[in-house]
Amino acid sequence: VGLAAGYDYSTSNVTFDADSLYESGSVLGLNAFSTHDYNEAGSHSVFAEVKIPLLSAKNNVPGVHDLSIGALARRESQVVKGTNANTNLFDSRKYDKTNPSVNLQYSPTEDYKFRATWSKGFIAPSSGAVFAKAVTSNPTLADPLGFPTLAQQTIVIRGNPNLQPALSKAWSFGVVGQPKNLV
Repeated sequence: VGLAAGYDYSTSNVTFDADSLYESGSVLGLNAFSTHDYNEAGSHSVFAEVKIPLLSAKNNVPGVHDLSIGALARRESQVVKGTNANTNLFDSRKYDKTNPSVNLQYSPTEDYKFRATWSKGFIAPSSGAVFAKAVTSNPTLADPLGFPTLAQQTIVIRGNPNLQPALSKAWSFGVVGQPKNLV
């Protein structure tokens, strides 16, 4: 039986200060804007994993050189911080999730191994996606069907303080071949 456990910590920050070109609207394709923005993100997680051998070559089972199953759990806490566009105050959101993973490994011979894994995951939204203030742009849009047009449309982009993490489920399958008698 194999066991593993650990702790992971990461942090990042971004500062944006608009220069005179952005403030005057002199950047092609962008409207004038002036801003100072600071965003942070951080993550803490703990994890534990177990691998249990079910059969090995010592068991003398035909067609089974190795068979094992494993499981992993990861408890993660992600925090995003930034200036809330609605309050103009520095704000934060915390997202917590426990994600499982299960894997199976089968080797019919010493030369080949088949692996399968199922897992869940999540990622917190960026601080900009949560806290960004509204910005307006007026791009010229192209018709997706190719008709000639010079239509200009006002687009408003803003953060969403109620944004939830993106969740995922994944399956993976793999084969490893290391034939010893291959010329």
